[in-house]
Amino acid sequence: MLGTLLMKEYDLDTSFWDIAVDLFYNLLYIYSVSIMVSYLSLSLISFLAVKKYLRKNFFVDYKDILNTEFAPSVTILAPAYNEAATIIENVRSILSIHYSNFEVVVINDGSKDETIELLIEEYDLVKVDFAINHELPTKDIYGVYKSQNEAFNQLVVVDKANGGKSDALNVGINIAQYDYVTCIDVDCVLEQDALLKLMKPFMDENEREVIATGGVIRIANSCKVEDGRLLEVRVPTNFVARSQALEYIRAFLLGRMAWSLMDGLILISGALGVFSRKIAIEVGGYDHKTVGEDMELVVRMRRYMIEQKRNYTVAFIPDPLCWTECPESWSILGRQRNRWTRGTIETLWKHRGMFFNPKYKLLGMLSYPYWFVFEWAAPLLEAFGLMLFFLLALVGLVNWSFFLLMMLLIFGFTVTFSVLSLLIEEITYHNYKRKRDLLALLRTGLIEPFIYHPFVVYSAVMGNLDYLFGKSSWGEMTRKGFGQTATGGPKRIRVVEKVTPVQKAPVVKASITGYAAAAVATVAIFLYVIVDLDALLTKNKLAFSPTLIEMFQPKATPSETLIKKERALLSRSLKIALKSTKQSEKERELVEGGGPTKIKDPDSGTRFGEYDKSKNQPTKDSQKPETKEVPKKKSEVKKDVVKKSSSKIDYYIIAGSYLEYENAVQLRDGLQAQGFRRAVVVQSDNRYRVAYAVFDTEKRAKDYLFNIRLNVNGDSWLLRE
Repeated sequence: MLGTLLMKEYDLDTSFWDIAVDLFYNLLYIYSVSIMVSYLSLSLISFLAVKKYLRKNFFVDYKDILNTEFAPSVTILAPAYNEAATIIENVRSILSIHYSNFEVVVINDGSKDETIELLIEEYDLVKVDFAINHELPTKDIYGVYKSQNEAFNQLVVVDKANGGKSDALNVGINIAQYDYVTCIDVDCVLEQDALLKLMKPFMDENEREVIATGGVIRIANSCKVEDGRLLEVRVPTNFVARSQALEYIRAFLLGRMAWSLMDGLILISGALGVFSRKIAIEVGGYDHKTVGEDMELVVRMRRYMIEQKRNYTVAFIPDPLCWTECPESWSILGRQRNRWTRGTIETLWKHRGMFFNPKYKLLGMLSYPYWFVFEWAAPLLEAFGLMLFFLLALVGLVNWSFFLLMMLLIFGFTVTFSVLSLLIEEITYHNYKRKRDLLALLRTGLIEPFIYHPFVVYSAVMGNLDYLFGKSSWGEMTRKGFGQTATGGPKRIRVVEKVTPVQKAPVVKASITGYAAAAVATVAIFLYVIVDLDALLTKNKLAFSPTLIEMFQPKATPSETLIKKERALLSRSLKIALKSTKQSEKERELVEGGGPTKIKDPDSGTRFGEYDKSKNQPTKDSQKPETKEVPKKKSEVKKDVVKKSSSKIDYYIIAGSYLEYENAVQLRDGLQAQGFRRAVVVQSDNRYRVAYAVFDTEKRAKDYLFNIRLNVNGDSWLLRE
């Protein structure tokens, strides 16, 4: 019963399902277009930003920064928990970073293994009296250690009670003696000049205070690393990791670079970022109550600077400075994205006062709303849209043509966006040298929307549910470890030399991504040409574009074009006129109590109301017994309506055409007096035409036309819509 009442063709124009379906399609269209416009805008801005960065640093020699004593001082914070297997190599790698003025603070966060003992033995550490500024509240500190070896005078080791990563970082901020702090994650490959590039914005900016700087993070799975040198950058062989590699290129190169140029960046990856120690302390340090401490700290620092009315900025470096390992299993990826979602929700909720608040300028009017609508709400709206779609499909309310076209449009845009990101990567840094790597990324871009993206959406929805029910665990992040030795050794931090020299200026090359971008653009234009959008949106059907049809048809003469337009206009006018006439006829029948007057029905072979010239009036068929029409059920009426509305061609009988209105009225009145009650006068192209009826088959229309030509007007003709 429900399926019958909720059919696609129904009578009530103001029903709940009408409103729901219209609202669903409108929201789907508006949201999809909004995402596309925003992504394309960010892509254009990112390309301009990268181009500006490369031009600005064309003549930069980072050795000048390395050799100067005026370089900003940096403290590198390295939290460690149960890292006994790799802690020695990790510290040695960090100490090998190319920078002139830095220190390394290793925070042993209550490890249960031999982490602290190995550090003491390897680096000849002794416990010292150390003046600690307890400006940020933390867990208890058991001791501070320094090396007796002058070669390691930059190393400070802190032993403390377990309190989590945020608490360990706050301890490091309290211990740090330098102006800026940065956090290094385990399972990362750092370039030796990473700090040189990250600190350059602090030296370049004179008018504004730089409070933080972030860099590009790339995926290191399957990359070849030997003896402190990144020998070859490769695309991950694992599909999950390869999808993340493409995702990271889009996010960092086409997303964060654009926000940096607009000075609206609110996220710096915890894997590699530099922060002003002074501002970090003023805002209260890392929040240990959130699982997204990196994003929350940046937002809090920016909000604080605006409230204090201080001129500031957050910088971003497009150079790939850090290569990190990403999850290769669906379960670990799901836990990671679940945690990211909860961290985003916590940050947005904590700083909800900025939402469309002009007090916070670009941050409140654009950055926060963008993250709210397109980062947090997008997975929820997408999941809700899919559920609503399945519900509408069950009850028969889906406009399949519109839906399929929208899915094709979204898929095409997603692929185009991926190709565009790879094209910009090729133009700028060209990290992937092998053509098969680019082909693998392109293939992933075609498959990703159907496999990887739905899983990410599912993980985000589960993250929202976990946040709603109060789950706040970090989630186990077990990884394979790209830095394993031949014997299967554990993961470790590596600081490596560059795989290729720095490319000073963008050079456009004809690469496989360029050809792919051209191919996608060609397909998009072709689809735009062949699809008749007007037919799709107004008649719910896929059809060829009139432009495409005209390309394969002989060009019509001006007179033929005019006739074609006139026939189309006349057809639309007839629909309206005959509809109103039919309604008036029904009302007249109810008043008079009689049935509709009919002419010869060619299909039945029986004459009803046949016109008799000799008597100049319709004859009555005395042999036809009176029958009572059985009322149809509502469902049957609906089926008839559906059947009639699905006709492709309508046929109209034009009984006469006149220049004077009086002549047309005279013919119409004569037809109505003779039994043709549905005769109407339609004005079109300065002519008055008398039309009768509408038919759904050509045979039936021609039979009626023959009858009218024989009995009424020999010049009558048939109009096909």
